[in-house]
Amino acid sequence: MNGRTFLEIGCGTGVISIFAARKGASSVVATDINPNAVANAKENVKKHKLQRIIRVLEGGLFGPIGARRFDVIFWNIPFGHVRKKKLSIVEKALFDPEYRQFSRFCKQAKHHLAGGGRLWIGFSPTIGHNGLFRKILRENQYAVKKIGETIQPQWIGQPKNLVKLELLEAVPLKKE
Repeated sequence: MNGRTFLEIGCGTGVISIFAARKGASSVVATDINPNAVANAKENVKKHKLQRIIRVLEGGLFGPIGARRFDVIFWNIPFGHVRKKKLSIVEKALFDPEYRQFSRFCKQAKHHLAGGGRLWIGFSPTIGHNGLFRKILRENQYAVKKIGETIQPQWIGQPKNLVKLELLEAVPLKKE
């Protein structure tokens, strides 16, 4: 991250943003739609004495950042696939019906990437709808590659089921 600018969408506790700052990001913005998550992340940033590097803002997707651009934009998307339309704020952390928010993210992200910028996306092909996820990336003209993965026991249900978690890097094929 040396000297790069970093945006985390859906920061929760802020742990990824704190990690990015500790790995040398010059500037970090962390956002979340949940006011409790924002308060928690702010407290964690303060605890780690990173207030000069990390700003925590409340709001959805790119709403709170204005026209700013970043070298890396990270979102551990709510990859659980459901068709249910009305979700509680807790459910929104896990589910994005028909990946509508992810589709908006892909369209808007290009306007917030600095030259040579990239998206890092957390996803699970085990829990999520891999076909729809990949289709959205193709339609929005991103080249995608896997940069990390892990396999974990499923936390809900029977422990013998395994869940694959992936970190993907998406780069726009053409700059807008």
